[in-house]
Amino acid sequence: MKKYSILFCLFLQMVIAFAQAPEKMSYQAVVRNNNNVLVSNHAVGMRISILQGSATGAAVYTETQTPTTNANGLISFEIGTGSVVTGTFTNIDWANGPYFIKTETDPNGGTTYTLTASNQLLSVPYALYAKKTDTAKVALNGIPSGAQQGQSLTMCDGQLVWATGGLCLGKISGFNCSDTIYTGNLYANQTLETGSTSKITYTGGNGGIYTSQSIASTGVTGLTATLTAGTLNNGNGTLTFAISGTPTTTGIANFTITLSGKTCTLSRTVLATPTYATNSIFCNGTPTAVINVTNPTTGKTWMDRNLGATQTAASSTDAAACLVLK
Repeated sequence: MKKYSILFCLFLQMVIAFAQAPEKMSYQAVVRNNNNVLVSNHAVGMRISILQGSATGAAVYTETQTPTTNANGLISFEIGTGSVVTGTFTNIDWANGPYFIKTETDPNGGTTYTLTASNQLLSVPYALYAKKTDTAKVALNGIPSGAQQGQSLTMCDGQLVWATGGLCLGKISGFNCSDTIYTGNLYANQTLETGSTSKITYTGGNGGIYTSQSIASTGVTGLTATLTAGTLNNGNGTLTFAISGTPTTTGIANFTITLSGKTCTLSRTVLATPTYATNSIFCNGTPTAVINVTNPTTGKTWMDRNLGATQTAASSTDAAACLVLK
């Protein structure tokens, strides 16, 4: 028979906005088997109770849920949105605590609850009590006031903070600067076409959000590296910076990238603008001479080859006279 353990990571989020506060709490837990191996991509049965007074106190609210673990053994759900067994979540008087959360778990996805744990709800749940006030700028159990509209009291990296949309700020362990992938050539005094990017990998992402950035180049100036706002992976991931502008000269353009206190310098080489002979077109990395051919019947003028071809056609199957698309 398999034995399981469960690590409960309370991630309790109470929104305090100028409008009504949502009647729910976000909850996360990690499930492992007796060999400390994650129980991944598997449904688990949960019975959640809010106890008043003590860890063995009376249940003022109970519900059941059947979340599914992800690849990391993590289950995530919102207390207050499950199948109600007893009580009414919206009627809980959070000011009349203390309150405890009791979780009972069936790792096989049923209702045979073999794992039980209780944890005291401390500061965060009392954010629901703040909905009775006429302002979002309140202090809760010693937590500093200062919430802005749309912010939530959120547990981020072990600390309770005001977070926009209840989302933690992104943090990483570090950048892999040496693994940066560059696309698109940069030429001096030539405006870049769309598609020039620098992709830098990172480690230790916390799944938090990051804001957009625009970093001006140093060394060779005239360029900007732009990062669109997004969300970090949990673990390793990639950030893509779009490079735009017109470099002022040849040399090295440097972009100093900073995220959650970690820094990396992207260095792009700016090349001399390619030159090619008069009456030729620069295509596919080589110049193509433009030679006019006039049709004796129609009088129309044509080029003697496709753009990118290296010679005029010697036959109907001459591949060197065709532009090969890849």
